[in-house]
Amino acid sequence: MSSRIDIVACAQDFSVVFLQNTKADVQSFSSEYPTYTYFLQKIAPLYEEAKITRTYLIVRKSDSKIIAYFTIMPGSVTVGNKTRPAEVPEKVDELGTLHIHHLAADKYAVEQYRHIVKYIVLLLRNLIINHVSTYLNISYISLDADINENPDIEDIYENAGFKALGYKGELPSMICPVYSNI
Repeated sequence: MSSRIDIVACAQDFSVVFLQNTKADVQSFSSEYPTYTYFLQKIAPLYEEAKITRTYLIVRKSDSKIIAYFTIMPGSVTVGNKTRPAEVPEKVDELGTLHIHHLAADKYAVEQYRHIVKYIVLLLRNLIINHVSTYLNISYISLDADINENPDIEDIYENAGFKALGYKGELPSMICPVYSNI
């Protein structure tokens, strides 16, 4: 495992592009989890067309290979006394978020690189700080950890700065503060 390359250290080797603007071969993307491969290849374009989500591809510049993708949408999470982050006032019970709807890495990328989720969180933080914050006050990134597909994913997200809030259905609902260190 230690022989994998830290993706953050070689970020200049990748570009981030919108799904709708890519010339990369989406059909060649293959996640370890077929649900995520299917989503990128078949469902994400429909969500884009309907303006429900925005899908970003992380593409290796040297060969235009898609190594990962993430799909985002506006979101919110409800917090209570036990789950409210310390910096959130007591009377606030709902937080606006940028919600990660889907996130997946290509099988090859998982073998070659580490910290892919952390890299995506950094990209999203920059997106919020440099663009979204002009129009909206978003201080958190949210997601629902798909432990049904990958039982280890909750730990991976925690290592990238996410904290569990509770459950949304059968999946852990998690948030990551935008304005803090990972």
